[in-house]
Amino acid sequence: MKTSGFFWRMLGYRPGLYLLNLLAWTLIHMAPLLPGLLTKAFFDHLEGTHPFPFGAGAIAALLVAAALARIALIYCGFLTDVAFRYRISSLLRRNLLAHVLRAPGARALPGSPGEAISNFRDDVEQAEEATSWSVDTLGLVGFVVAASWILLSIDAQLTVLVFVPLILVVTAAQIATTRIRKYRAASRESTAQVTGAISEMFGSVLAIQVAGAEKRVVDRFAKLGESRRQSMIKDKLLTETLSSVFNNSVNLGTGIILLLAGIKMRGGEFTIGDFSLFVYYLTFVTQLISNVGNFMTYYKQMDVSFGRLKEMLRGASPALLVRKAYIGLGKKGRPWRRA
Repeated sequence: MKTSGFFWRMLGYRPGLYLLNLLAWTLIHMAPLLPGLLTKAFFDHLEGTHPFPFGAGAIAALLVAAALARIALIYCGFLTDVAFRYRISSLLRRNLLAHVLRAPGARALPGSPGEAISNFRDDVEQAEEATSWSVDTLGLVGFVVAASWILLSIDAQLTVLVFVPLILVVTAAQIATTRIRKYRAASRESTAQVTGAISEMFGSVLAIQVAGAEKRVVDRFAKLGESRRQSMIKDKLLTETLSSVFNNSVNLGTGIILLLAGIKMRGGEFTIGDFSLFVYYLTFVTQLISNVGNFMTYYKQMDVSFGRLKEMLRGASPALLVRKAYIGLGKKGRPWRRA
């Protein structure tokens, strides 16, 4: 099974819940469409180009109502997102643990128990993060489609420039793919070694004391800790560098667009309301650019985590990780299980 197949199988574990989560966050991300239009109406009303029939007070009241509605949507979105995330992580950990318990005792784990803890904790969490970021990215697409149609009606040239940073973000993520996998694999491996060393030290305290090997064990642990520190710094530095590239490319594009919009306003092609609408939507449109870059980074890192989880299976089918399993009571109180 490839990483893409693993990813889609996770999304399809609870398709109804995932679609509900996607709907909730799509509505959350599309909610700013209304405040943008109301902001445009407010400035057009003050300028006198398009007076609002109910006055500026009505616009202010509608803005407050829109903000309260978005707060309610965000509350619902967190409920669905948390429910889906923890079901995914519970499924992966449950199936992984079941496979370990079914294996012969001498071959249950490919490495130390400490390394297995790292797999259960960090690698599963990485897969969970990737599924969660997919919701935000897809949800923002709905807003971008609607906002782009509105922006195109204002000025097609400036709207096209909005998507130039997106090309830079995708290109940067693709160029960094090899290093993302390399540094993430190194950081996960070093973390597993440190965790394994801790487990072995606590499990062999008496043997270490009898052999008088306390200093050698401590020195070895210090070397493992230093190796982990270096690999974690490289991994974190690359992740933050890519995030900085994503955000700064967005800010650079935003500055260029605002300069061009100011020139058009001087020529009378833009009204104040048009300019305010463009600037308001621009913030949320460029948020998609940043989310796309972050999602691609998380997806590449999930590829490394998926490889480590497959090693835990020791040759078994990776489909075991996302196999549905229900445990409960059937007729007459007898336990039943369907996998």
